[in-house]
Amino acid sequence: YNLLEETKRVAESARKLRQGLIGGAGFKLSLRAKELRRVARTRKIDVLLLPAGMTMKKKNRSYYNR
Repeated sequence: YNLLEETKRVAESARKLRQGLIGGAGFKLSLRAKELRRVARTRKIDVLLLPAGMTMKKKNRSYYNR
C-alpha cells in the first residue's frame, strides 16, 4: 500500500511540474486505456494509469489464467 501511495505522490508531482513547464501536455493513452478510463468513471472508480516508461509497468507481468 505504501508503494502505491508513493507512486501516486510522485506521479502527481511530475504531472504538476510538466504542466508548469510545457503547458499541460501529458502522455498519450491507447484506445483501450481511454475506454477503460471512461467505463471506470461511469462506475465512479478513479483509475490511475502509469506512462509506458515507468518501472512498475515494465515489471508487471501479471495475467489471469483460467
